[in-house]
Amino acid sequence: MERLKVQTLSSSKSPAKSPKRPPPPLAARVKVAVRVRPPVASNGNEVPLLCISEAEPETGANADNVIQFKLDKTQKSFRFDHIFSPEATQAEAYKAALQPLLVSLLCGFNVTVLAYGQTGSGKTYTMGGAAVGSGNDDGLILRFLRDLFDALRNEASMKTTIKVSFLEIYCDEIRSERVKKTLLEGHGMKEVGLLALGNVINALGSRQRPLQRLNSTGVSGRGTGSGNVTPRHVPYRSSKLTRLLRDALGGNSVTLFIACVSPEITNSNETLNTLQYANRARSIQNKAQKNVEEAVTEDMIVDATSVDLVTE
Repeated sequence: MERLKVQTLSSSKSPAKSPKRPPPPLAARVKVAVRVRPPVASNGNEVPLLCISEAEPETGANADNVIQFKLDKTQKSFRFDHIFSPEATQAEAYKAALQPLLVSLLCGFNVTVLAYGQTGSGKTYTMGGAAVGSGNDDGLILRFLRDLFDALRNEASMKTTIKVSFLEIYCDEIRSERVKKTLLEGHGMKEVGLLALGNVINALGSRQRPLQRLNSTGVSGRGTGSGNVTPRHVPYRSSKLTRLLRDALGGNSVTLFIACVSPEITNSNETLNTLQYANRARSIQNKAQKNVEEAVTEDMIVDATSVDLVTE
């Protein structure tokens, strides 16, 4: 069963003079990072399931880019943009993988951060941090937001609007976690409207109104399944999860895909599925379009999103 939690931050700049032609899209491959969770317990006699290679003898590749999966006769090597061992800190993961995307967001591009992995693999800790702990445990999204607000404070000449929404998709049903009371009273759709889904971006784009977004997404895999991220009983193109990620994977966004895995043999099937899924995600090419037109209003976002969610 899939469970998706989404944090979305939208920022719209004050109107600026429009160029005669829209700038060319930024063609960039989805960046993929793998984070290995520390083992819960170990008897000291287990053979390591995952090995972060020191270097490939033939190519001398950087140690941080190669991870090996070894179990019985199954041996596979994967190369990713970033690999974080169980000893890696939150600060190290943020600085290497996510902090560079801040420039893209400030320059007007949509940015998506997607954490994928089985239940208990460390997605929540990586993105949000520990429920109880020191500042060293702060998640990547919190660190990104701090840097974002620091950067905006230095832009005195620019007017910026920030909107934040938190959603959950469970069994292809969308819930708003931002204001539970309004949901219970049946007034949660306006909060959902702050998140641009699927054809909302197209609707806004047809009017040449920009919406800059930071999407933070955590996706639980199927466990022992094939690594698909949509329920089998929901048609792929009709899934709200698919629509939510349409821009993130192959569309109008600069995307970081974080695969969270467990080093324990008991989770070997799920770990291999996650690594294989992440390897496929690394081949996806996005075409992020810089938002440079006049600012979008909240009413436009709410109206377009409500149509998308209510009429289906």
